[in-house]
Amino acid sequence: MKKLFPEITNPLISAAVLLANSYKSLDEIDKASDISIHLHKSNAKKKISLSWTAVNRQIFQFRAHDQSHS
Repeated sequence: MKKLFPEITNPLISAAVLLANSYKSLDEIDKASDISIHLHKSNAKKKISLSWTAVNRQIFQFRAHDQSHS
């Protein structure tokens, strides 16, 4: 993984956020809070990711809560 993605310093941050969100969706609020608190105390920061989609052969790039194409 480090050879393919050398810029990623801690790949577990995104996994922890995903796990916390999964717990929240299952109403396991205590488990989700434990993970979120641990991430906050460790000053972990999740890098903003981008997504791409193609519409009519034109590619659009966006991120969460992006309203530039609305």
